[in-house]
Amino acid sequence: MINLRTLKLDRYNINYESLKKEFDNDSKSKFIHDVSRRLISSSALDENLLREAYVVLDDGIPIGYVYISGNSNDEVYVEISILKSQRKKGYGKRILTEVSDYLFEKNIRIVKVNIEPSNIGSINMVDSCDFLLDEEDYENNHYTGKMTFYKENEYYVDKRRK
Repeated sequence: MINLRTLKLDRYNINYESLKKEFDNDSKSKFIHDVSRRLISSSALDENLLREAYVVLDDGIPIGYVYISGNSNDEVYVEISILKSQRKKGYGKRILTEVSDYLFEKNIRIVKVNIEPSNIGSINMVDSCDFLLDEEDYENNHYTGKMTFYKENEYYVDKRRK
């Protein structure tokens, strides 16, 4: 269990299998329907490859999940999904902010998020969390159809300024 400022992350495990049905009904979530397979396959990968899935809890109530992946301390990708019943309550912003802060405390340099260009709500949310559009990444990888947003750890930004 990871305690963030106001939320908790509980490592995805068999106790959360019942949540899969709730996420399966959500067409926007492309991850949770197959979270078990992804986690099992990731355990066989190189130990330097970070792949972790957590159920996000608010006062012990599951509200969504976060999936963190990367291959170095330089940068990680964060994927978030909120249960339909918990949307429009500000959880996306809270999760992204608190998870990013947690990762920055662990010396991650850059946190990235991929978003479908048609998902205006998510784009506005990452913008409100001070993420910037990675125009070069989008230009080079636009074939994936997703926009990449990033936020840098202030420690590294300040270090470059000196």
